[in-house]
Amino acid sequence: MKYHLFSICSVVLSLFCNPLFAQKNYEPGYVISAKNDTINGFIEYLNWSKNPEKIYFKSQQDGAEKKYGFDDLNGFGVHGESYVRAEILVNENSDKTSELPSVATTKMRSDTAFLMVLAGGAKSLYYFNDPSGKSHFYIKSGEKFEWLVYYRYRVERDNQSGIVTVDGFKKQLADYFQDCPSVLANTKFVTYSQRTISKLFESYNKECQPTANIAIFNTEKIVSRFGVLAGVSVTNLRFKGEGGNRYLLASLPSSSQVAGGVFLNLILPRTKQRVSVYNELFFTSFKTSNHLEEYVSDQDFSSTDYTIGFGYLKLNNFLRYKIPSQKLNLYLNLGISNGIAITESNTFRTETTFFSDKGRVTTGKALESVRKYEQGLLAGVGVTIKKYSLEARYERGNGMSAYQGLNSLAQRFYLLLAYQF
Repeated sequence: MKYHLFSICSVVLSLFCNPLFAQKNYEPGYVISAKNDTINGFIEYLNWSKNPEKIYFKSQQDGAEKKYGFDDLNGFGVHGESYVRAEILVNENSDKTSELPSVATTKMRSDTAFLMVLAGGAKSLYYFNDPSGKSHFYIKSGEKFEWLVYYRYRVERDNQSGIVTVDGFKKQLADYFQDCPSVLANTKFVTYSQRTISKLFESYNKECQPTANIAIFNTEKIVSRFGVLAGVSVTNLRFKGEGGNRYLLASLPSSSQVAGGVFLNLILPRTKQRVSVYNELFFTSFKTSNHLEEYVSDQDFSSTDYTIGFGYLKLNNFLRYKIPSQKLNLYLNLGISNGIAITESNTFRTETTFFSDKGRVTTGKALESVRKYEQGLLAGVGVTIKKYSLEARYERGNGMSAYQGLNSLAQRFYLLLAYQF
C-alpha cells in the first residue's frame, strides 16, 4: 500500500511538472531600439549565466513574441538587470592554469556583446562573461568601451616554471578615479572580481558624485529560511544474510512513529529562487516486535519474542528544486541522511521445551553486534502554500546490523507538515 501511495504521488507530480516546465518566464522589462526609442513590455528572463546574444520580447503578456539581437537593439532591461550593446575587445587566452600560454602578450578579438551594467552614473562599469566562462570588465572612455586588463601567463626558466599575473586594471582604475582621492587610494587593493570592483564604483558615486543619478546592480545573495516540521513515519526493517540470530530473517511488522525536527533552507542566487540546499536536524524512530514459534513435536517446541527499536538524530541534506505555480509551489527533494542512534530497544526472550527440560527461558539481545551510525538516501515530493508545506518522503537506510554476513535495510515512508518562520 505504501509503495502504491508513493508511486501515485510521483505520477501526479509529473503531470503537474510537464506543463510547468514548458512555460516561458516573461517578466516586465524594456528594450532600447537601434534608433534609441525605449519600448516597455515583457522579456523572457532566462537568468543568464553568460551574456545573452538575443532576447524574446512581447509588448503585452498575451501579445506576439519577437526575437531581437545585436542589429535590433542598443540595450534592454529586465529583472533588475540592464544590458547595453557594445563593440568590445575580448581576451581569448585561457585562464585555466593548465592551459596558460607561455607568452606575455594576449590574443584579442573584436566582438559585439550585450554588456551587463554593474554600475551606472558618472563612472560606469560593465561586465561580460564569455562563452568559456571567463570574466571581463569594461569602463567607458568617451564612446569607447575599454577592457580592464587582467591575464596570466606561464614562464619557464632554468628548468623552473612559474605564473606571472598582469593586473593592469589597477592602474586603469587609478587613472579613472583620479578626481576622487578616497577611492583612488583603494584601487591598489582591488581584485579582479565583480564584488570588489563594483564596490569601488559604488563608493565613487556615493562619495564624489552624491547628486548624480546612479544605478548599482546588487548581486543576488543566498537567502535563508528557517522553520520546523513534524509528521508520521512508517518503517519497514528487513534483514538478509546468515549472521546474527536466524529468527531475524523472518518478516517484521511495520512500525509507525512520530518524527520531526527543524530545517534551514538556503536558496541559491541566480536560480529564480527555484534551487536551494535544504538541511534538517531531524529525529526519527521505530520499534517493531515479533513472535515466532517452532514446533517439532509435543516434546520439542519453542517460542521466541523479540523487539528491535532505535531512535536516530539525523542530519538530512537535500538539493531542492521548486516548481512555481499560481496558487501553490511544488518541489522535489533529493538528498542523503546521516544519523546517530540515541535510543535502543534490542531484546529477545525464548522459552524452550525439550522432553523433560520444560520451560527453559533464554534472554539477550536480538542483535548482538549493532552499528550506531546509519546512512541513507532520501527522495521527496511536496507542495507549499504560503508558509506551510506538505511532503511525502522516502528514505532507504543501511540500518544497524554490524555483522559482515547480515545486511539490514531500513525503509521509511514519511508524511511531513512544515512551517516556515
